[in-house]
Amino acid sequence: EALAEVAAWIDDRLELFRVLVSGENWQDVCQIKTQFSASHESFVRVHQLILRQDVLMAV
Repeated sequence: EALAEVAAWIDDRLELFRVLVSGENWQDVCQIKTQFSASHESFVRVHQLILRQDVLMAV
């Protein structure tokens, strides 16, 4: 489940990137990279899912 969540999260960001590039919205394109920051809420959520999955696999 965590892997599917990560894949979906990355897919969503890449699709948004494609839409913004095709619309030549360069200012918003530059802001996509902030979503891959450890301080971005959605990145933190995905990171927590990965950690939780790692803990479950270790137990």
